[in-house]
Amino acid sequence: MADTGCQSCLADIGLLQCIGLSEADIIPVTMKMHSATQVGIKILGATVLRLHATSDIGSQMDTRQMVYITDATDQLFLSREACLVLGLIKDTFPSVGEHSTNAVTEDSGQTDQTHPCNCPQR
Repeated sequence: MADTGCQSCLADIGLLQCIGLSEADIIPVTMKMHSATQVGIKILGATVLRLHATSDIGSQMDTRQMVYITDATDQLFLSREACLVLGLIKDTFPSVGEHSTNAVTEDSGQTDQTHPCNCPQR
């Protein structure tokens, strides 16, 4: 899961089994983490993973990230840094209008009629 609010990568302990590691293989850490709701997340340890992605046009990106392991989730959370290096976001993220489809004109604020929809006109 891409989580641009996440400062570090976080993964569930089940990921270790998927990549052929066990809990004995993880690096002991003293890192403390909290969720967005300020609930503490128990960190069991960490491992360094090489994350690899291929774009729709075949460009390849990879990054090595310290991934903290927990039993408090069943997902892999990618940090903002990992998302940036893998090309999931631009370094200007979050930039308002960066991915605009020009559905609204700058001067009038009206819906662009070349892309009509079934919603009421404002």
